[in-house]
Amino acid sequence: MTMSHVLTNVRLVTTSPFAFDHAVQLAAFQTQGDDRFLWGLDKSVGAAFYLEEDQAHAQHQYVNDHVVCPVAGCAAKLTTVHSTVKRDHLRHLGSTGGHSLESLFHSQGCALIQAWLATKYPLCRVKREEYTSPEGESRADVLITHPSRLRVAFEVQYSPLTNDAWTERHRRYEAREVRDVWLFGHTTNHLKLDDDGHLKTNPALAAVAATGAPLLFINPTTEQLAIAIARRGVFSAELGGYIPGERVPVLGGADGSSLEMHDLTSFRLGDPQREPALTSDRINELIRNATALDAHNDEQRRLYARQQELARKRAEAQQATREDRLRKAK
Repeated sequence: MTMSHVLTNVRLVTTSPFAFDHAVQLAAFQTQGDDRFLWGLDKSVGAAFYLEEDQAHAQHQYVNDHVVCPVAGCAAKLTTVHSTVKRDHLRHLGSTGGHSLESLFHSQGCALIQAWLATKYPLCRVKREEYTSPEGESRADVLITHPSRLRVAFEVQYSPLTNDAWTERHRRYEAREVRDVWLFGHTTNHLKLDDDGHLKTNPALAAVAATGAPLLFINPTTEQLAIAIARRGVFSAELGGYIPGERVPVLGGADGSSLEMHDLTSFRLGDPQREPALTSDRINELIRNATALDAHNDEQRRLYARQQELARKRAEAQQATREDRLRKAK
């Protein structure tokens, strides 16, 4: 059996169709971002407001009259600012607001997810800061409710989070039959990389990865999610080890993974029976890769073990024959 046969005999994707300049895109994703608002809260309709590019003048009066700060506990009036350097944006009317970057990114991320869900699933109910029980437990950053009553909670997590705190919130969602999606912020509270550009773990990331869910990061400025990716080896019975240079991309864990950046529009809610709560074609491919690779490597290891056992028996038989001949010669 040749190495090429080993690979073609199982459906593994060893090369990614999502080729890109990883260093450049990762640097752009990690950038702390713009501390100006693109998303506000339209108090007249109770929904997120997004300021399109070059719309500062056209939307100025409407924003002044209807749009407020989306940061929890603020609700200050916003206004528009026309910029020739980067893009038009929103800012607090008469003040800077004084919000931390994490608070700003959190509010912008929640607004982005809310607007994306409302557009993609118009028949569903999408709401910010929604409680998942009458007792007021587990208030989701964004909660989407299907007409069938299936619910998915989105948490945009920029602030630090312990393993115990994440586990408690996750179990509360499970108890309410609410699927939860955790989108960790692109700042260094959660997204820390080593010198090789690989993810460094923290307790919250490890807790999520331990459930088998995709490990996802959000950048509301670029409107992207990043998926943690690992690359695993392909075992060959012929070689008695892993095939040099052959690595299969699968979902990554909280330590040592690389990141793949994708536009938010490429994601979707998953089938509750067979997919993660938030998935995409790429995530499903990575899950299939892992299943196929496990089956392939297990079979190759069994084959290798049989070959080793046969070789051992042949060696024993040959030794016995030599010893028998020696006895006869004597």
